[in-house]
Amino acid sequence: ELKTVPTFNKTQLKLDDIKKIFDKEFFERFNLKRVNFCGNISDPCASSDLIDIIYFLKPNVKRIDIATNGSLKNLTYFSRLASSLKDIDHRVTFALDGLQKTHSYYRINTDYKKILANARVFLNYGGYARWQFIIFKHNMHEVNVAKKISKKLGFQEFVAIKTQRFHREEFKFTHK
Repeated sequence: ELKTVPTFNKTQLKLDDIKKIFDKEFFERFNLKRVNFCGNISDPCASSDLIDIIYFLKPNVKRIDIATNGSLKNLTYFSRLASSLKDIDHRVTFALDGLQKTHSYYRINTDYKKILANARVFLNYGGYARWQFIIFKHNMHEVNVAKKISKKLGFQEFVAIKTQRFHREEFKFTHK
C-alpha cells in the first residue's frame, strides 16, 4: 500500500503559473539558459501542462532536461514530447533501475515494458534519451546487460550510479 505525507502539497504548476513566473521581464533580466524538470517528489510527466510549458519556454532558453520514470503516460504522449523538444538542445532521462524482474523493486508501481516502449517511441520521434540505472545489490549483476539493451534501442547515453540512499550498503562495481 502506498502512503502519502499528509502535509504534502498536491498542486502542480500549470502553464498560467509558469507564464506569471517567467514573464517578459524575467527573461530580460536573467539570462536563463537551461531548465531542468526533475521530480524529487513526483514525475515531471505527471504535469498536465508539461508539453505546453516546453513550447512556452523554448523561445527563451537554450536547453531543456527532463527526468522521468517513463511509466506515467502512453506512446502518443512520448511522441508528442519528442516532437516538442526536437528543435532545442534537450535530454530526457529515463530511470530504469534494473531489468524486467528487478526494475520495480525500487521504482514501485512502474512498468518496465511500458517504459521501454515509451522510450522507443520517444527515440523514434527524434528525442535524445539517457538511460539512468541506479545500482543496488539486487540489480548490480544486470548493469552490463542493461547497457547493451540501451545501445540496441538507440539511447544516446547510459549512466550507472551507485546508490547513496543506503550508506551502510557496500559493494564494488567496476566497468570493463
